[in-house]
Amino acid sequence: MSEAEQDEWLAEYTLESKEAGVHKPRMQILCAALHKIYPRHRYTIARRVLEVWQHELPVKQAPACPAELAFALAAAALVAQQPGVAAAIVMCFTGLLRVSEALAVTWKDIVYMDQHVILMLGRTKRGIEEKVMFTHPHTVEWLRSYKSKHGKSSGHSSICGISYAKFRYWLRKLTQILGVDSLALTSHSFRRGGASTMLHQGVTLGNIAVHGRWASESSCREYLRRGELFILRMKTQVDTSVWKTIVTLSSSLFPLLQVS
Repeated sequence: MSEAEQDEWLAEYTLESKEAGVHKPRMQILCAALHKIYPRHRYTIARRVLEVWQHELPVKQAPACPAELAFALAAAALVAQQPGVAAAIVMCFTGLLRVSEALAVTWKDIVYMDQHVILMLGRTKRGIEEKVMFTHPHTVEWLRSYKSKHGKSSGHSSICGISYAKFRYWLRKLTQILGVDSLALTSHSFRRGGASTMLHQGVTLGNIAVHGRWASESSCREYLRRGELFILRMKTQVDTSVWKTIVTLSSSLFPLLQVS
């Protein structure tokens, strides 16, 4: 079928599925799968149908992870001898990567320069070749240290060396250990938290949109608004003693690491 025919079929199938009581996430997966096969196709009608469905049953947004908690979790992962989990957290928070992107990066995709590090992401969610540049000195230093300790001779080896399932398992385990499992952090919380932290540090919306590879500033603005609200709300939910432990753990192993 042509793109227009696929779009019409998918829109009709979505409506029929809704009337039949099918859960919306299944339809989102189908749309995502087709977009993966045909990255240049927009499926305008089908996406509009899903948007209307979303307003009737809003999708639960991933909570934003504050910088202190992100680095405390990375530090805890290192203590638990899970360096791949720590690397994924650091790259997602400082580089605004999606976890799936971080786990897919291989050693041949990372370029170490004198004062910065570049990750070549290849074809991403938007269907185009993209890269991420880390420029903050302490982030670059941490990535260099990680390479010296865990680098592989094969350039095709994954930098993190873990699966998505293993990352989710350790995220749940580490949040339980730190006593913040009630926050219900997800794998996407680090990208959202990193972007919100950049805004708090005074980085312009345009630069955040470029760094995070958003298609437009408007979509980035709404993303950041929700992230800020969660971080502000979270600080009233975490017990003072628990938060003190998080800050101590974060500063002890990552005293200067900040968003790139």
